[in-house]
Formats: sequence, C-alpha cells, structure tokens
Amino acid sequence: SLDVLRILSTASAVIAEGEVQQLLTSNDTETGESAYLEVITGKTAKLFAAAAEVGAVVANRPKVEREALAAFGLNLGLAFQHPGD
Repeated sequence: SLDVLRILSTASAVIAEGEVQQLLTSNDTETGESAYLEVITGKTAKLFAAAAEVGAVVANRPKVEREALAAFGLNLGLAFQHPGD
C-alpha cells in the first residue's frame, strides 16, 4: 500500500537524521534534555510509531485509530529507549 510505503519511508528518513544527531551529540557533555529527547524521538520512538501505524493501516482502521496507535508507538519507543541510555 502507498500509505505503508509513505509511513516507512518517512520513518527511515527521520531515523537517519536521528542517527546523525546522535553522532553529533554523543560526546557533548553539554547536551540538554530537549536535544536528548529529539535524538531518541528520531530513532527508536519513530521506529515504534511507524510499526504501530503500519499495523493500523494493514488492518484498515480509521485515521483516528492510526494516529492513536502512532502516538502510542512513539511514547512506547521513548519509554523503551530511555532506560537503555
């Protein structure tokens, strides 16, 4: 489906940007909380969000459910990544 392709290609681009951001801030002890959250949002959280949203698309769920699952995936990804760092 084109929706699945759009979700995954957008997620891929955001994840690539997140990886670059992480490389730029990895040894910077001055990196603040907002920059850290930006990095993990652009990596693990976006991946989880895309996976959750794709599930809703494949199941042919309404837009409101797709958005809710994407938001859930994003928050789950943030919660998953945070303790690992």
